Amino acid sequence: MSITALSLLAAVGLATAAAGGSYAYLNANASLSGGTVTAGTATLTLGSVVQMSTNQLYPGQSVYGSVVVANTGNVALALTATVTGTTPLAQQLTIALRVVTSAQDCATTPTAPAWSVGTIAAPGSTGLGTIAAGSSVFLCVSAALPLTTAAGQGQSTPFNVKLDGTQA
Repeated sequence: MSITALSLLAAVGLATAAAGGSYAYLNANASLSGGTVTAGTATLTLGSVVQMSTNQLYPGQSVYGSVVVANTGNVALALTATVTGTTPLAQQLTIALRVVTSAQDCATTPTAPAWSVGTIAAPGSTGLGTIAAGSSVFLCVSAALPLTTAAGQGQSTPFNVKLDGTQA
């Protein structure tokens, strides 16, 4: 029996040595106090209503105006614009929009801007770039009557430019 016990003890010793020793199951945990999340603000403001040139508009002619567009929030905004108008004369207008560095840049723009976005009769929206948080730009607005404009002598018409700022 001593040989059997000794053999059994040797087998257990060899198995323990081969298995790498003894094991223990360890567990620990810690608590983390909550943090604070603050949402950003997206705020788009306009300096005033666009003041268009006082020049008379006739077929083939363009008039210009500008307005300051400011991002007073703390996130960058991608600016898009849509134009609308309901009168027959407004439906014939070609409206053009672009961002410029000063009001004077708008006034010195060529008569037939290459940046036209289309007529009010076929409205769509156009991207005007991104305005950084806390900065402002000048938006140049042009209204033109094509040479093929139907009669509209002596008329005036309002039109609307809707600006949207989406977090960029």
